[in-house]
Amino acid sequence: GALPQTAQVAGQQGAFVARLLNREADVPEADLKGWSGYGWEIQGEIDRGVRDKDPVATALSKRDVPLAKPFEFLSLGILAYVGGNQALAQVEMASSSDKEGTQTISFNRE
Repeated sequence: GALPQTAQVAGQQGAFVARLLNREADVPEADLKGWSGYGWEIQGEIDRGVRDKDPVATALSKRDVPLAKPFEFLSLGILAYVGGNQALAQVEMASSSDKEGTQTISFNRE
């Protein structure tokens, strides 16, 4: 799905790209022109392409450079001031047996 348009997402994406550049990971965007994949391909998709005799996948499989995994956003929660000394917080609940998912909490400052 679409990611929220927040500084939290932008910061995590920037750190992700910096790690890729520092590790010199292969980002095969130009090599995948016309291929059915998108962005940074996982090894399973390249292996499938090799089996199907896809020339781009075959070329990528022969590289000695690690392929980058796709970006994954980790929500650390959202806090919004709504005026009148009130705020809303949206936080992800940790996986447990009784509660899981997103929780919205209202704060009121007296």
